[in-house]
Amino acid sequence: YRVAPGARTRIAGFEAYVVDFKPVDALRFGYRVWSDVKTGLVLKMQTIGPNGTVLEQSEFSELAMDASIGADGLLRDMKQVPTDYKVMRTKTSTAQLSNEGWMVRDLPDGFELVTCYKRDQAKSLGWLQCVFSDGMASASIFLERYDAGRHRQEGKMTMGATHTLVVRSVDAQQQEWWATVVGEVPTATLRAILAAMERIPPKSNPTQR
Repeated sequence: YRVAPGARTRIAGFEAYVVDFKPVDALRFGYRVWSDVKTGLVLKMQTIGPNGTVLEQSEFSELAMDASIGADGLLRDMKQVPTDYKVMRTKTSTAQLSNEGWMVRDLPDGFELVTCYKRDQAKSLGWLQCVFSDGMASASIFLERYDAGRHRQEGKMTMGATHTLVVRSVDAQQQEWWATVVGEVPTATLRAILAAMERIPPKSNPTQR
């Protein structure tokens, strides 16, 4: 990104400075950030698409810096579940990509693997999640064994700045996978992250596809 400081303004009654993060390529979106001059708290943020279009925006309309809020009461409110909701807990754990039989090669410029998680259940329900980031934008890929009974519709979807890509793929060992790639990045970046995921061939050179 190229960083371009802007003028000062006021957001929710607080003086803020504006900074533009302009992408250097088409693999990421831009950002415009308004931060409180005294604390650095982000008061407003826009995700900027091609031609300067605003894809997504979040902003404080009212803010009290010195509000007295008890941590116990806040936690109690957060734990309340509406009567018509059901809480379903899944057991996940951090994972090493190589231990799961995968490797990453040729990620989009600037992106790095941040972490991986896995859910160990029946093979048809278990999945591996990997998170990638360039320091501003982030994207996740979910990989699971292909199940014809559950996995039917491939395609892509856009909602604001969030893009999703769902595809069926076959690795070098002829195993079928169902991949879901999602993040606040262009679809081309999701495809590049998907292409960077490679299965490690058993007892062979890991550079082979």
